[in-house]
Amino acid sequence: MRELVMRGVHIRVVTNSLASTDSPLVHNGYARYRVALLKLGVELSEVRPKLGTKRKRFHPFRSANASLHAKALVIDGRPCSSAR
Repeated sequence: MRELVMRGVHIRVVTNSLASTDSPLVHNGYARYRVALLKLGVELSEVRPKLGTKRKRFHPFRSANASLHAKALVIDGRPCSSAR
């Protein structure tokens, strides 16, 4: 991702928040890279279980009302300056 950002590619990651995941171990694997990704300029968005509700400090996993389970890559088709 560092190379892509250095070439001017805008990267946006959408993933589950800890509150909306049914797999906290997988979330933990991603969470350790969160600060480094933000410092690179990667845009991070995390899905919450319900809009408008406050986060609870402790919550039962597998009871989220909203969750994201997708793998997708979207490319806008505009060439990077180094690809010309």
